[in-house]
Amino acid sequence: MQDSPEPRTREAVDWWLNQWRLDDVASGNEPLSRENIKKLICVNGGHGAGLDLSFRNLHAADLSECNLRETCLRGADLGHTDLRDADLFRADLREADLFRADLRGTFMREAQMERIFLAGVRIDEQTDLADISWGQKHINEWEKIGFYGNARAVYRQLFTWHKNRGYSDVAGEFLYRDWVCRRLEAQSALSDGISWRSPWRIPGALNLLWWKALTAFLFLATFELLFGYGERPFRVCFAAALVVLVFGVIYFLYPLSELGPLGSADLSSRLWHSFYFSLVSFTTLGYGGWVGHPDSWIRSLGSIESFIGLFITAMFLVTFTRKWTR
Repeated sequence: MQDSPEPRTREAVDWWLNQWRLDDVASGNEPLSRENIKKLICVNGGHGAGLDLSFRNLHAADLSECNLRETCLRGADLGHTDLRDADLFRADLREADLFRADLRGTFMREAQMERIFLAGVRIDEQTDLADISWGQKHINEWEKIGFYGNARAVYRQLFTWHKNRGYSDVAGEFLYRDWVCRRLEAQSALSDGISWRSPWRIPGALNLLWWKALTAFLFLATFELLFGYGERPFRVCFAAALVVLVFGVIYFLYPLSELGPLGSADLSSRLWHSFYFSLVSFTTLGYGGWVGHPDSWIRSLGSIESFIGLFITAMFLVTFTRKWTR
C-alpha cells in the first residue's frame, strides 16, 4: 500500500482506524485498545517514534511493556491506564491525563510533562522520572485549576522520588510547590469566609476554623516572602536590605542632634551615617564611640533592629546551608 500514510498526524491515524473499521475509536467514543496501539506501531515501522496519539482516548488501556518512545501523547486520556514497564522515553505527555495510571517500572526519562494531570499514580523504585521537563516553575495542572489537595499529593510523591534518587534541586522545587499549595489552601479558606458584596462583613469571623486559616495564611505568606520555605535563600538578602533601608530612613528623619553624626546638618553626611547606624544595628557589631548617647527611643529602635537582624541572619545561614549541602 504505497499510498498508505504513516500514522504521524491525527488525520493519518484516523485514516488507519477507518481502514480497520474502527469508526467509534477514531471518533473517541471508544478507547484505543492494546491491539489497536500495536497495529499503529507496526505500520509506523515497528516503533512509536513520531506516532501521533495526541488527544486520543486511551482510558484504562493495557499498554504494559509497549514501546512508546518519542510518541506524541499530548492531551491523551491515560486515566487508569496500565503502563507498567512501558518505554516512554522522550514521549510528549503535555496536558495528558494520567489519573490513577500504573507507572510501576515505566521508563519516562526526558519525557515532556508540562501541564499534566497526575493524581493517584502508582510508582515504584524501577520507575524512571529523571530529567523530565515539568514546565515553568514545576506547576502541576491540579494547582492551576484550584485542586490544591490533589496537587499537594502529587508534589509530595514527586518530592520523595527525586529525593531518594539524589535529584535534590528538583526535589526542592516540588517541596516548594507543596508549601505554596498549603498557602493557597489557607487563602482559599479565607476567601470562603468573606462576602465580596459586603467585604466589611466577615461571616467567618466568629468561626474558629476561619481564624486558624488566617493564622496559617499569615505565617505561610511571611515564610514564602522571606526565604521561600527554605528553597529561596537569596530572598533573605532582599529582606535584610529592606530592613536596613527602612530603619535607615527612620534614623535619617529623626530630628534630634544629640545623636552625634546622625544629627549633622549636612544632609549627605547625615544620610550616610543614618544608613551606617542602621547597618551596624542590624549586624549587632556595636557602635563604638562615634554615636554619642542616643536617647531611649533610638536605643529601643536599635534593639528591635538588632533582634530582627539576628533572626534574618540565622534564617539565611540555615536556609543557605540546607540548600547547598543536600
